[in-house]
Amino acid sequence: MESVDRRFSMSTAIRAAEQTLSGIRDVHICGFLHRDIKPPNFAIGREEDNLQQTIYILDFGLCRHEKDLRYMREKAAFRGTTRYASISALEMVKAYFKKDQCRRDDVEAWWYMVLEWMTGQLPWRHCRVSLSAVLDHFWPSVRVEQSLSYSGDGFE
Repeated sequence: MESVDRRFSMSTAIRAAEQTLSGIRDVHICGFLHRDIKPPNFAIGREEDNLQQTIYILDFGLCRHEKDLRYMREKAAFRGTTRYASISALEMVKAYFKKDQCRRDDVEAWWYMVLEWMTGQLPWRHCRVSLSAVLDHFWPSVRVEQSLSYSGDGFE
């Protein structure tokens, strides 16, 4: 793959995006969530095997079978790499968001990875603020049940 200023050319980024999304789709079709989508977890095939045009998905250490996931588990700590994590996955760091990741989180992480390939960096690349400080600022400590307690007529 050719690189221009720490990013791929648009055509290379699009081809890589198609193949990596296809790999993620295959993982999902098999009933699994990867939960750690990021560039180091993909590799290009070997030239000796004439597979240099093929991208493979790697590192299934955080992978989980969907039917093994339980909604609102007692403890569902964040899994993955925060740099590429979806917003909802990051929200799980907060105590009141106790749910497992889903397919959407894999796809959102994939999109951030593709964005980095196309632009050369993520907008938050140099951010050194702690994750909990960001979440506290944007999502104040309001329990979900409290925010839903008054929803207007017909929803109580």
